[in-house]
Amino acid sequence: MFLRKLEERQRTFEAILPLLSSLHGTAHEKTGVTMYEGTDGFKQFWRRLYESGVKERYLMQRIIAERIKRGIRSRQLIPENRETHKFVARDKNELRESRFLPSDVVLPASILLFENEAAFITTRKENSVILVTSGDTSVTLRTMFELLWLHAKTNV
Repeated sequence: MFLRKLEERQRTFEAILPLLSSLHGTAHEKTGVTMYEGTDGFKQFWRRLYESGVKERYLMQRIIAERIKRGIRSRQLIPENRETHKFVARDKNELRESRFLPSDVVLPASILLFENEAAFITTRKENSVILVTSGDTSVTLRTMFELLWLHAKTNV
C-alpha cells in the first residue's frame, strides 16, 4: 500500500514537473487585469486569444468552429451528467479531450488558460470575461488543472 501511494505521488509529480519548471522567471512578467463585457467584449477577447496562437479552450459554437479551423486542440474538465455525456461524445470531431468531475460539482464560470493568462468567463448571468495576466497565477491554475485532470474520470 505504501509503495502504491509513493508510485502515485511520483506519477503526479512527473505530470506537473513541466509546469513547475515554467515558474522560472515568472515573477517579473507584466501583470494586470482586463475586463471584457457583453457581445463586443467577447469578440474582442476571442480575437486576442486566437491572435496569440495559443492552443487551449473555447466556449460557444462559433468559437468551436474557429478553433477547429485553426487546428487548436483543447482539454476540459466537466461535471458528469447525461447532458455532458452528449457534449463529450463530440470530442474527437471537435479536437477536444474531456474528463469528468463528480456530478455534484458546480462550475458557473469557465476558466481558459493560455500563455501567462487566465480568463474567467461567465455567460449565464454576468456575460463577462475577466482576464488576469500573471505568470504566477497562470502556473498555479495550470498546476491545479493538471492535478484534477490526473484524478478525473475518463470518458470510457
